[in-house]
Amino acid sequence: MKKNYYFIILSFIISISTNSQTICGIVNENQSLTLTAPAGQVITSIDFASYGTPTGSCATNDLAISGCHSNTSKSKVEALALGNNSFTIAATNTVFGDPCSGTVKKLAVKASYGVLANTTFSINSKINIYPNPVKNIVTIDYNFLNFANLEIIDSVGRLVSTSKLNNNSNKIDISNLSNGTYIFKIISEEGIGINRIIKN
Repeated sequence: MKKNYYFIILSFIISISTNSQTICGIVNENQSLTLTAPAGQVITSIDFASYGTPTGSCATNDLAISGCHSNTSKSKVEALALGNNSFTIAATNTVFGDPCSGTVKKLAVKASYGVLANTTFSINSKINIYPNPVKNIVTIDYNFLNFANLEIIDSVGRLVSTSKLNNNSNKIDISNLSNGTYIFKIISEEGIGINRIIKN
């Protein structure tokens, strides 16, 4: 009887639900949240993300930010989620920072999914990043972007570098980064490009 009761509580804490064109999940601090879109679909936007003490639930579709909220919540989730069919992110202070010390926190995320072709990722066709895998220097060639900023994000969603792309061909030195997979997020007035680069 006691085991069954514990199982029910655990299922509620890690509740993940799917509605038409959206997926939503909530996990407690120090757990990991995984959201997966239907086969053939990718996550196109993060409609809500809060690491702290968000209120509401996925079932009632009334998630809201409270006084305890990490301002990095959305950007960290977007870095891992956008353009992917599935993503996993840890609900920890290491990833998001600690918005309210001494308080037990949770992570709530609601995402929309659809077909990649008609999202802001259309500028990927204008960007060429090479070599991949890379050791030290990444070259980024792009066309027809009036301006662009580069964000480099590690595998747990931490922003590790930002820079401006000043011309049609840029050399980016990543020799100071540890080996692993990084997201190169290129932001321009024409949209956002997401590329995954392996450093070895």
